[in-house]
Amino acid sequence: MVKNIDVIDQDQTDFVQKARFRSIRTLCIVCAIASTITALVSFDSLPYVVHHLVLSSIFIVGFLINQKGKLKVATRFITIATTLWIVEMSVAFGRETNNDNYLIIALVAITLFYSEGLSRVIVVVAIILLAAGIHTYYEYASPLFELPAAIKFFAFLNVVLPLAIISIICWNVIKEAAANQAIIKEQKQELEEAVQFKDRILSIVGHDMRSPFNSAKSLIDLMENDLLSEEERKLVLQNLKENIEVSLQTLDNILGWASQGYYGAVLKTKTKREPLNLHTLVDRISVLFSHIASEKQIVLINDIPPATYIEADLEQILFVLRNLTSNALKFSFKGEKIVFHAEEDSQGHTLVSIIDKGVGMSKEMISSLFQISTRFSKEGTTNEKGSGLGLIFCKEFVENNKGEMWLDSEPGKGTTVTLRF
Repeated sequence: MVKNIDVIDQDQTDFVQKARFRSIRTLCIVCAIASTITALVSFDSLPYVVHHLVLSSIFIVGFLINQKGKLKVATRFITIATTLWIVEMSVAFGRETNNDNYLIIALVAITLFYSEGLSRVIVVVAIILLAAGIHTYYEYASPLFELPAAIKFFAFLNVVLPLAIISIICWNVIKEAAANQAIIKEQKQELEEAVQFKDRILSIVGHDMRSPFNSAKSLIDLMENDLLSEEERKLVLQNLKENIEVSLQTLDNILGWASQGYYGAVLKTKTKREPLNLHTLVDRISVLFSHIASEKQIVLINDIPPATYIEADLEQILFVLRNLTSNALKFSFKGEKIVFHAEEDSQGHTLVSIIDKGVGMSKEMISSLFQISTRFSKEGTTNEKGSGLGLIFCKEFVENNKGEMWLDSEPGKGTTVTLRF
């Protein structure tokens, strides 16, 4: 089925179709102009004028057919019509015109653009035999019409022009092939990233979701068999609740992180950037965690100036703030404060800090925080559990938004997480 030109423009991978369209268009324009000019300056030979006006008409018709998107029809029409014209021209004016050089264009066009294998071979053989027949005719017959006075110039043009047209056709093919190769390379990279993304998701789900569910199943089995005392049942229920909370947290992290896969595949970007008021966002996060903060007697302080804005993706930044606030609450001692602070550095970047007074971390622990293969989960100050995934995803989201993230921490003295945008 032949595609129309709109489909060709949209289909960036079909370089053959694009090369066909551009090459035929270029061929028609160049040859129609050259034939018309030749006819205008050949006034001393009326047959020569008529022949070239006919040739110009052939290319104009071919151009119009090609513009309507009927590439196969245009290719065959131009090939057949010009071949017949070359035969007639060679018989009428003889070898001095060098018009048989245009048969080379027909051969190149057929070789490049005819898709049917057997049909292509038959036509190529026919044109080669036709060229041989024309040269044989030259040996035994004289021209039917007189040549124009400028025949030497026209003969030279009929040598140079076919070579120029063939070069243009080949250039279009090479250009489209290179563009197609670049598209293939880009698609290959996207496919590799998609496979890596899938592998990471499966690895995380297999490791972090399976363990809590297995543990929960074991706890439910104990309760089902009525083998526990009342005190043990309460402890089991508490553990079951913690396992469910870890599973939900892990699932939330995975779903949040997977959203970047949607951005990459559908929107061709990892972010939907817009101006965000950090003070307002931190207020939203504070309300979200107010109950947990109250249970641990921790005060959340929003020290970010009201007019502090960054250019970033709303959902990803909310994800980052939620995870960092959750971590700060988890590892802060009771009765302490968590401070959200923002300022501008000497280079005009916005620095956002989440400061807690909690258990802190050693340098060795910090160095392994952002590796999925070596991540660890540490219990909070009231034995809260975690999956160890949040900070990994936070770092990715911050970097997606052209930012940086780092931690400063000291065991027993707390942690400061800094984001720079």
